[in-house]
Amino acid sequence: METRSFAPTSLFQCFDSDDESRIDVLKYMAYKRSIQHELDEEDYLVIIAACEAEAAAEAQLQSELNDPNTTAAPRKRQCREKRVIRERTTGKMRQMTYTDTPWYKNYVLSPNLSSKKFNKKFRRRFRCRYSSFEKHLQEVKDHPLFQTWSENSRDCCGNKAVPIELLLLGALRYIGRGWCLDDLEEQTCIGEETHRRFIHIYITWGASTLHGKYVRFPKDAEEAKEWSAEYTRAGFPGCVSSGDATHVGMLKCLYKLKQYNMSYKLDMPSRTYNIHVTHRRRILYTTTGHPARWNDKTLQLYDDYAKQMYQSSMFGDAFTFTLWEGKENEVKKEVLYEGPWEIVDNGYLSWSTMVPPSKYYRTYSEMRFSKWIESLRKDVECTFGIMKGRFRILKTGIPLHGVQACDKIWKTCCAMHNFLLEEDELDRPWEVSRNLFGQDYLGADGWHEAGDVNKYLDVSTQNDLVEAQDNFDASGMGVGTDVGQATSTPTSSVLEEHEADAINPLSGAILVRKLDLATFKAKLINHFHIMWKQNRVEWPSRDGRNPPPQQIVHHNNSRSSSS
Repeated sequence: METRSFAPTSLFQCFDSDDESRIDVLKYMAYKRSIQHELDEEDYLVIIAACEAEAAAEAQLQSELNDPNTTAAPRKRQCREKRVIRERTTGKMRQMTYTDTPWYKNYVLSPNLSSKKFNKKFRRRFRCRYSSFEKHLQEVKDHPLFQTWSENSRDCCGNKAVPIELLLLGALRYIGRGWCLDDLEEQTCIGEETHRRFIHIYITWGASTLHGKYVRFPKDAEEAKEWSAEYTRAGFPGCVSSGDATHVGMLKCLYKLKQYNMSYKLDMPSRTYNIHVTHRRRILYTTTGHPARWNDKTLQLYDDYAKQMYQSSMFGDAFTFTLWEGKENEVKKEVLYEGPWEIVDNGYLSWSTMVPPSKYYRTYSEMRFSKWIESLRKDVECTFGIMKGRFRILKTGIPLHGVQACDKIWKTCCAMHNFLLEEDELDRPWEVSRNLFGQDYLGADGWHEAGDVNKYLDVSTQNDLVEAQDNFDASGMGVGTDVGQATSTPTSSVLEEHEADAINPLSGAILVRKLDLATFKAKLINHFHIMWKQNRVEWPSRDGRNPPPQQIVHHNNSRSSSS
């Protein structure tokens, strides 16, 4: 190789050869580096030769890749280290496969279905009976999204695909107990990546196909009336569901979305979901996830179920019900109403199709109505507890990236909840507890005595209520105007005016969605008061043997006599 001077050996050599009055910057920097690192000319030549050789090798490789006649050598596939197991007979070590795992032997190869303990353990570990698991497994096998793991499929190396039974068991354990992927690999001897791929496909299928099959509106008015039978027996005809919102935590939320999804209920970013359930805990509808900072009023505007119930007739003129009307000493009459409604709390907008309990009471009848409706509304709260107890991933937080994955997990859990409700035959009509307070509490002709109200009134509210004259005034300054909408009962003329505008000319029924909340709520309170006086209110129960506990309260005689 021809030797040449690369770096100046003195400052004099740094001057430009064409203009000796000017210093060449490149020569000066080279001279400065040679002095700093004490490199001589031979070292620089070695470095230059190495760089030129590397550049030539890259150019040669690029030309071979661009040449169609040249076949590149296959890239060596990197495989993870295999687990090993020792043979009991020979003592030799061999590679461990999924056939050696207890899950495969106990749940796939030879499940002991005749054992009561096995069935009990299986249900507790995988949240369903083994017969329900087999039915669910068949639904998974029949869908084309899971053809990768069909019986005749093989992977890229030509190996037979792993059993889809183990992957489905892993998915159920993942959402049921909130396991991580490493736990699933330990139990099934199937790689984490395989479980991850299957779980993402499973929740995509669960949020679309499975959710559309099991989470749905009533098909028609007859099915809606059948699903609302418990509310009708409890004194609320026309009510089909109760609604509320819950929060589900996200363990892997983007930092830029963290504040947007923080709320005071959870100490982590979360999504909020609004659901509507029947008294049998069947989910009729759930919204997609929204930021946890949104309140119930905002969620209501994005709730298709609530909007369809309020803005249009959900079942046409086929869904009708009657309410009793009339004062104490008047002849009672039945009035026909059209359209469903549901029970909510006081956090929602004042729509007539979403009836909350009263915050403040003026009469015993209004307080009795509110306490009864508060008790019935616990069905949606119980549904939240059932779901977060059955699917612990909703309680501990969802460990997947992205809000879309969280929504898929939630909808899959809702679909599985309804599926298991049908499998356990808990979606059938409930029996009722007839004659709630027993015959010894009944007066003449089936009417309650005046003092019967003391048997169930709460201690904290009884002393604050007087029949038709309590005004919540403890200061002597008169009644204020900030006691809420429920404190004022519309007059008869106002009710008649609203009813005239809301009557359907075809059927003659009063449209619930065209009434304002105060008007319709006053009608419900009056109806419930009449039904209660006649002992026709029944507390829904699965077997009819568990009425709510009766609380005996000592009535204040001084207050009683003054009323």
